[in-house]
Amino acid sequence: MDVSKWSVDRMMFVLGGFLVVVCVMLSVLIHPYFIFGSLFIGIMFIIFALTGYCPGAIIVAKIMKKDNAHN
Repeated sequence: MDVSKWSVDRMMFVLGGFLVVVCVMLSVLIHPYFIFGSLFIGIMFIIFALTGYCPGAIIVAKIMKKDNAHN
């Protein structure tokens, strides 16, 4: 596996995992309702798996396209 390139899918897994960890830590340290952030992320992963629609991937792809245009 070539790990020198960051695809949009790979970025989504990293971002999603990071946000789940942050939400769980916030729910433990700050307020239990932060667990709903993890629930939302999990639901979005399921929606992506079933439909292929991911708002985060659309945003990251646009950012990557804009960044590649400058190089």
